[in-house]
Amino acid sequence: MKSEKEIEEFYDEFVEPQKAMKINLRHLLLFDKLIQLGLNTKSNVLEFGCGIGTVTKLITEIVKSGEIISTDLSPISIEVAKERTQKNNVTFLAQNITEFTSLDIKFDFILLFDILEHIPIELHKSVFDILSKQAMDNTIIFINIPNPVALEYEQKNNPEVLQIIDQPLYADKLIANAYKAGLVLDNFITYDIWRKSDYQMIFFKKKYMFKPETIKTKSKLDIKLMRLKHHLKNCSENFL
Repeated sequence: MKSEKEIEEFYDEFVEPQKAMKINLRHLLLFDKLIQLGLNTKSNVLEFGCGIGTVTKLITEIVKSGEIISTDLSPISIEVAKERTQKNNVTFLAQNITEFTSLDIKFDFILLFDILEHIPIELHKSVFDILSKQAMDNTIIFINIPNPVALEYEQKNNPEVLQIIDQPLYADKLIANAYKAGLVLDNFITYDIWRKSDYQMIFFKKKYMFKPETIKTKSKLDIKLMRLKHHLKNCSENFL
């Protein structure tokens, strides 16, 4: 297993490539998903593995009065992030996620965007324990990772593009560690960024007691439109 010092030095040197990359499609898709999930001006956000603060800066466009805590293993990355995003409601911490101390803040979102695959799998149980301790009942834990089969392809065909630790994370082990920590799966999405099905979004919440809630039912018109859409699809398939 790579030492913490080796990993820290790698990400200190990774600052310049991050600067050159700037904001890309992955950042924008994750930011858009946060907005869909209800990110607003009052949201409190905890971001692990913030790098030079690329996503952090996007989040500050929405979160004006809420608190944003962003951490990264690399001290140099954190210094760059501080220079790039100077906001009174943003705090940057140079800290390993496994050494994170719970804060007395009710976070609406806890983010791990493309970080979990870079943390040794042996430490994942500790990571999920930390996430569980920091999460409240309504906290959304939002994890983004490469699809493990896509990452295995890169390991075989393009190993030079990978980082110092880049592990395929299959759902069975990932979810098992989360459940042991008292978290439950809320949603799981495989989606496309640059290639078909190359990334996955995974959402966890604290384990909760189910409470039946009445939801707005679809109108008769909505149901008729759904049936019509289904009918037209069948007709089209039969015609072809």
